[in-house]
Amino acid sequence: MDELINCMRKDKIMSLAFTQLGSGSRGNSALICTEETNILVDQGLSLKQAEKRLNLIGIPPESIDHILVSHEHGDHAGHVIKSAKKWDAEVHAIEPCAKIIGDIREINTFEPLERIDLGENMSALPIPVPHDSAQNVGFIFSDRQGKRGAIVSDLGHFTEEIIHHLKGCQHISIEAN
Repeated sequence: MDELINCMRKDKIMSLAFTQLGSGSRGNSALICTEETNILVDQGLSLKQAEKRLNLIGIPPESIDHILVSHEHGDHAGHVIKSAKKWDAEVHAIEPCAKIIGDIREINTFEPLERIDLGENMSALPIPVPHDSAQNVGFIFSDRQGKRGAIVSDLGHFTEEIIHHLKGCQHISIEAN
């Protein structure tokens, strides 16, 4: 936990830190942070639960800069818009998902395999993930030091493309159903 809290401090250089806030039918959410950027992948937890869990690990909810959405199912995207508005966080989703979860004009849309810039020290590559949704993606995160980590949610099955993208990741979090 000290490592995670230190990722918030500007005086300590830290690459990627990953924390699973929730996984399951009651809500999925994962925190990825660097010394400059805090990102959630999915926000299916209630706003109250998300804030409680972030505060428990010393991360002020208002410090969330971006929320990336893997797909439109409620346990992944059910509280994205409400959380983003309260915390003033940018939302990023693939277009079919964005059309379902909120006003598409308020959501940054992307295509699979289109790199998302999340600040000068972080980017994410959305990768296609087989699942029964409009279009599901996982994310490969890269920092400026070359550290890589992956979050893959609701994986139906592995593909050669997923295996290719996971190679070289120092952290891999997979949620399958």
